[in-house]
Amino acid sequence: MSTNPRASTRLIAFIIGLSAILGAGLLPWSRWLVAGGEPDVRRLGGADRYATAAAISADLFPSGARVVYIASGENYPDALSAAAAAGRTAPVLLTRRTQLPDATAAELVRLHPQLIVAVGGFGVITDGVLGQLRPYASSGTVSRYAGMDRYATAAAVSRTLFPTGSGTVFLATGLAYSDATAGAPAAADQPGPLLLVSRDAIPLATTVELSRLHPSRIVIVGGPSTISDAVAATASQYAATVRQWAGADRIDTSVAVANRIATPGGWAVVVNGWSFADGITGAAAASYLGGPILFTESGSLSSSVADELRRNPPGHVIVVGGEAAVSPAVTDQIATIMRASQSAAPSASTALSPTVTATESASATGSASATASASATASATPTPTATVVPPSVTPTPVATPTLPPPPPVSGVVGYGAATAGGRGGTVYHPTSLSQLRAVLNASGPRIIQLPTARQTWDLGGSDLMINKPNLTLDGGAVIFKGAAVKVTASQVILQNVTSHAGDQTGNPADVDALTV
Repeated sequence: MSTNPRASTRLIAFIIGLSAILGAGLLPWSRWLVAGGEPDVRRLGGADRYATAAAISADLFPSGARVVYIASGENYPDALSAAAAAGRTAPVLLTRRTQLPDATAAELVRLHPQLIVAVGGFGVITDGVLGQLRPYASSGTVSRYAGMDRYATAAAVSRTLFPTGSGTVFLATGLAYSDATAGAPAAADQPGPLLLVSRDAIPLATTVELSRLHPSRIVIVGGPSTISDAVAATASQYAATVRQWAGADRIDTSVAVANRIATPGGWAVVVNGWSFADGITGAAAASYLGGPILFTESGSLSSSVADELRRNPPGHVIVVGGEAAVSPAVTDQIATIMRASQSAAPSASTALSPTVTATESASATGSASATASASATASATPTPTATVVPPSVTPTPVATPTLPPPPPVSGVVGYGAATAGGRGGTVYHPTSLSQLRAVLNASGPRIIQLPTARQTWDLGGSDLMINKPNLTLDGGAVIFKGAAVKVTASQVILQNVTSHAGDQTGNPADVDALTV
């Protein structure tokens, strides 16, 4: 197909109906493992960590989000603070150091946030990525929470979110991700900031922040192998009460935390205990849902996790990651435990009050480790004094964006009449060329509605490529110029697309406004 480059080509209800087999892409997915009168167990994931984070966001925030947190998908230390910062208010998405992944960009278009907060310094998220993020924030504001190192970054998050102090503060090691990941939902539940320490000392940035917060209670997440008794003793200088929630390993530590925040009939999130990326986004999901995050081996559920699920049987479980991370055998074990708990529901009130078996130090100054009951732990929890409000955003709730119905496809006849396009997929409303390219580069069924106010988008010599299948694109009143629209995928429906390629090659006879 060749057109005069100096004339506009109006493409109305243009249909491409090819029957090629679709390859695997970056589409985030959600799959019910057990549902319909059975235990509510759901798996969320995608082709990689970025798509998995996007899948969790799409599932928990179907109508968009006012604030979105961005964390590193390549380096865990600064990302540790993101899940606790997001708490019960916002999703956490992941990025590469120098480039925003397509799955993250597409989810940002759908979420349509007012404010985006990047957690981490330039070493993990460059200023270039902040520039890439800015078009996705409706206010044009992208904030960064960061310090000179991981400890200072956690303190920076705490200062911003708890400007007047906090009754409870959580401490976890900054040298491994698992304990902080387990502690993040507890920090959201209390609420209180999550600060980082090393095994044998409390860094200067953390001590300064502890002095400012002036807590009445400190909870140390993790045992002596990750946080020494010396650190626990030092912590007692900053709070009258110091508790230590810990188990023999990372799995048992996640159980120790879960035992204190789980609600029978509530939510729980299960992740592979050795995947920091799934842990970060899983902890954010657990924080939002008000439930714990539990760690598991890939192939089997540990006895301590199974016991916790029986002790505080959840009504809903989200499994994060693919079957290589958490196998079907694990999800089957979870469903079996939940099914048994449901059948025993009439006597649940007498079955849910055992004492907490995880060790909890009464204080760092001396008394021996004691086994504390769940009721005793709850009574020791002071009333939080801080109000958590994202910076630069008014605390007054704003209406979440609603997604209009998909644009109609009318008059489709002939060979391509059965073309699916983006039928049944997510509806996107990109307002800029960069947002459009991000959604085009995503995978899976999607329907794109461009602005209906007349405007021209200059492609700048870079063709608008449609190379992922299952797409419906309504061009609205947008005119593309400066390069061609090129389609190389199957199951694509274009309507109301206006393309004016322009003379890019010096050979007007060889410039197509559209190529298929």
